[in-house]
Amino acid sequence: MNKILLVEDDAEIAAMLKEFLEMEHYQVEIAPDGQCACEMFLSGDYRLVLLDLMIPKVSGMEVLKRIRKESTVPVIIVSAKDGDADKILGLGLGADDYITKPFSVTEVLARIRANIRRDTEYRNRTGEQSGDGTARPDAAEQSGTEKQPESGEGSEAERRSETEGQSAAEGTQGDGELLSAGSIVMNLEDYSVTKAGSPIQLTAKEFEILKLFLQNPRKVYTKAQLYSMVWNDAYLGDENAVNVHISRLRNKIEDDPRKPEYILTVWGIGYKLGAVK
Repeated sequence: MNKILLVEDDAEIAAMLKEFLEMEHYQVEIAPDGQCACEMFLSGDYRLVLLDLMIPKVSGMEVLKRIRKESTVPVIIVSAKDGDADKILGLGLGADDYITKPFSVTEVLARIRANIRRDTEYRNRTGEQSGDGTARPDAAEQSGTEKQPESGEGSEAERRSETEGQSAAEGTQGDGELLSAGSIVMNLEDYSVTKAGSPIQLTAKEFEILKLFLQNPRKVYTKAQLYSMVWNDAYLGDENAVNVHISRLRNKIEDDPRKPEYILTVWGIGYKLGAVK
């Protein structure tokens, strides 16, 4: 049974979420404040964290920073703070998703399933195991059949660009397990990424974004396309998630993130892979 750490100081909201999620066969443990959350996280094997920002003793943002020092477990922020600055800060510190209060419990459940599914697929490919030493369950056991990305209505030029990009990618894959650009090498077999031989630690979403660019080096991706293909969800116009994950990825792979060479911005359209040699 997947175990979730729910960090929430509102006893009524915590009880409501716990009851609903346990009906959906999740095990839920509640931390009423930030200090308790940090202690419980270090001693527990959690598949996901639901984190409120406005909690006593230790702030939600500080809890998030401490979790990210220890783990890449999916973290979903659930907060009444709905300003762009708070969303950008939370996502920038490593949160995987952001839900604003008041919320629908069915939306929370859908986000939980999606994030656990992506994390499971990533861990299965990298060979990571759960705390009890058993392999993570197959993604299909988490949420059934995965929704296929939307195809979009791109122009003829975009479709032609995508076809060209796929053809070019065939030349970079070699034996089908390696993708590369410049000094960056991605191994699809063990889900590792190196730059000039040094390993780069990426989250599941960062890995999937980079993989899209490496597989289609000539394609320009809109933010809507990136969101639908990486998040496997309908794009509702919120650019923060895409922008922040691109920024985090640049910080990890670029020599100078302020002057990116690998992931370029195509103004008014989206992003593309740079012509790095």
